Amino acid sequence: MKMNKNKEIIIPLAVMALLILGVIFLAIFPLNKEIKKNFEELRELKNDLALLDVKTENIKEVKQDYQNFQANLGELNKLFIDFDAPLEFINFLEKNAKDLGLSVKISSVSSKEAKADPWPSLSFQMDLQGSSSVLLKYIQKLENSPYLIEITNLSIKRLEEQEEIGASLSIKTFAK
Repeated sequence: MKMNKNKEIIIPLAVMALLILGVIFLAIFPLNKEIKKNFEELRELKNDLALLDVKTENIKEVKQDYQNFQANLGELNKLFIDFDAPLEFINFLEKNAKDLGLSVKISSVSSKEAKADPWPSLSFQMDLQGSSSVLLKYIQKLENSPYLIEITNLSIKRLEEQEEIGASLSIKTFAK
């Protein structure tokens, strides 16, 4: 009888243990796998969010740089003369010569696109007359002007009748 009583207790306990193990294997392990999968997805989403934050910050920096470059681009465009209408530049040359007391004659204008130059250019031939110190000041004004100017040729001669010198100046300026 005691054996039967033990069997009566052991069998329900074994069945109960099997049921608990079955519940563990059928319910808890799949849930655990699902939790791990969801955790990995959450980690990936956090990484993606962090990456998006970095990209958003980079975009803000690029926008700020773009605005700075736009402001500077306007200033840069002022360096180039108008290829089709260089009148403003010619007035600049004449006004600076007149302000310094130089006599100036612009005798030729030619345009060309040299393969070595990054931009189209206009060439000007100028005949100047005045004192040597004033001529040097004029050349300095050209070099420090708001335009891209290159002096390609300079020849100077002393005028016998006067205390002045004559200069023939060839310049090239870049255009847009």
